[in-house]
Amino acid sequence: MTVDERMEALTHTLEQIAGLQLRGEERLVRIEERFDGLTQTVELLGQIQTKTEKEIRKLGRCIRTIVLDHEGRLLALEGEKEDDEEEQHG
Repeated sequence: MTVDERMEALTHTLEQIAGLQLRGEERLVRIEERFDGLTQTVELLGQIQTKTEKEIRKLGRCIRTIVLDHEGRLLALEGEKEDDEEEQHG
């Protein structure tokens, strides 16, 4: 192999290495972009979860209020019914 052929082969090899390095850097940039996107998504999901948990607690309080009010009305109606029955028997 002549010196020129060796120099050409070496140049070609260096170009290939540079190309691989560039592709590796491009991959690293893509991985970093994906990681940033995933981080933002996780943060958003955390915010949504917190908001959802607050809304569920609020809904739970509303349901408890409705149930207690309903039970109170039933007790009042049962009390009126008992009073009516006592008046009829008395």
